[in-house]
Amino acid sequence: MNIFIYVMDSLRPDFIGCYNFEEHNTPNIDDFAGDAVRFSLAFSQATWSKPSATSILTGSYPDSLGMLHTRHRLNPAIPTLTKMLKKAGYRTLGLSTNEFVSEVFGFHPGFDSFPDLSNDPRFAERQYYKLSIDNWTSQHPIILSDDYNPMVEEWINPAANNFGLIWCMDTHQPLFDPHLLKTEGKVDLRYYHEVTPETHDEYINVYRQKIQFNDESFGQFIEILKAKGIYDDSLIVLLSDHGEGLGQHEVYTHAELPFNEQIHVPLLIKFPGSRFAGQVSDELVELTDVVPTILEVANLKSEWRLQGKSLIPTLQSGGTHRRYVYSIGQASAKDTFYFSIRGRRWKYLYVNNPRPRRELFKWFRWTFLVGHWFFNFDLDPDEIQHYENYTGNWRRRDWRFRYGQLMAVWRLFTNWLYFKRHVKHTMIAILDETVKARLQALGYLE
Repeated sequence: MNIFIYVMDSLRPDFIGCYNFEEHNTPNIDDFAGDAVRFSLAFSQATWSKPSATSILTGSYPDSLGMLHTRHRLNPAIPTLTKMLKKAGYRTLGLSTNEFVSEVFGFHPGFDSFPDLSNDPRFAERQYYKLSIDNWTSQHPIILSDDYNPMVEEWINPAANNFGLIWCMDTHQPLFDPHLLKTEGKVDLRYYHEVTPETHDEYINVYRQKIQFNDESFGQFIEILKAKGIYDDSLIVLLSDHGEGLGQHEVYTHAELPFNEQIHVPLLIKFPGSRFAGQVSDELVELTDVVPTILEVANLKSEWRLQGKSLIPTLQSGGTHRRYVYSIGQASAKDTFYFSIRGRRWKYLYVNNPRPRRELFKWFRWTFLVGHWFFNFDLDPDEIQHYENYTGNWRRRDWRFRYGQLMAVWRLFTNWLYFKRHVKHTMIAILDETVKARLQALGYLE
C-alpha cells in the first residue's frame, strides 16, 4: 500500500468547490472528492503550522508534546507516523519548504529523504522571498507545488510501499500569482500587513489564484500516481494545516485566536480500493485523527497511546465521532496562550492574560473575568459577539458555556499528564540567521 499526505498550507475550505459550490477554481480537488471521503467539519489543532504539523504526524495535541512556542522542537523520543511506517518497511520521502516543518524543528527522523530545497541548485535562479518593509532579501527561493511533482515521480517505486509527505506553500503568505512567476520569472509579493480596504478584493483574488495553481499541481500529482499504476492502491490524505483570516476579525493572516476561519480546514481521504468513495461526513473531526486512521488501514499498531481517534468506525457504522474539538492559537514567550473547545453549535474560547503578570489587577481581571468567551452559532455563526460585550445574559445561563469550561479544564489537565508521562521536558531549537531570515520572509518573527 502507498500512503501520501498532501498539505496545502493555509487553505480555507470555503475556497474549494466541493465545500462551497460558488467556487469554481479547484476542478482537480473536486474530482478527487468523488473518490474520497469529504469531512465537512474538520478542525486543525492550531492556527499555525508547527503545532499543527505535530498533530498531523503524531496523532496527539501540540501542548501534550511541548510544541507551543516558536522555538520549541519536536522531541526525538516521540514516535511519529514516519518512524512507524519506516519500521514497517515503507520508503519515506518528505518535501517541505515550510521552515517550521523541517529538520531544524525535529520533523526529519524516519524520512529516507527530507531535503533542504532552499539550497537546491535547481532553484538557484529563482526569485527570493523578500520583506517589502525594508527591501531585504532572505535566503529562501520561491518553490512552488509543481516543483515537487518531478521529485515525486522520480522517487516512487511501484513495487514497494511508499509514504510521502508533500507540504505545499503556494497558498501561504506572501501572496502572488504563481502563473506569473512561471511566465515572467518575477512577481510582486503581497504581505498581510500591507492590505488596505482598497486592496482587499484584489488580495482575495490573488489568494484564489494561488489556490488554482496548487489545484493544478495536485491534479498533476494524481496523474503521476495513476501513470505509475498505484493510485487505486493508495491512501491519500488531502488537507490543510490551518486556515487564514482574510479580513475576518480584522486579521488577514493566521497564528492568531482560534476563530473558525483559522481552524476550520479541508480534509479529504481517499482509501485504497475507493472504499467509502463519495461519502460526506458531517462529524466533528480533528487532524489528530489522521494518524490513527492511517495506522488502522495499514494494519499497524501505535507505539504509544494516541490522543486522536480512527475515523474508520464512524465511516463504517455512523454514530458520533467527537462531541467537541480542541484548538490552540500561537503562544508567545510572554505566556500569552489561546485555546478553544468547539462543539457543533457552541464554542468556548479562552484568551490568556496578554499583559505582564506584575500588573496583578489586570492579570486577575483577564484570567478570571474577561478572558472567557462563549459563542452560540445558532445566534452568532460568525463569532462576532460574546458575553463579555453582549447586552443579553443568556450565555451565562447556557449549560453549554459551563460544559465548555469543564471540557477545557479536562483537556488541559489530560494534556499536561500526557506531557509529563511521555515527553517530560520541552526541547528548544537553535535558530541561525538563515533560519530566522526564512521565517521572517514567510511573515513570522517580525
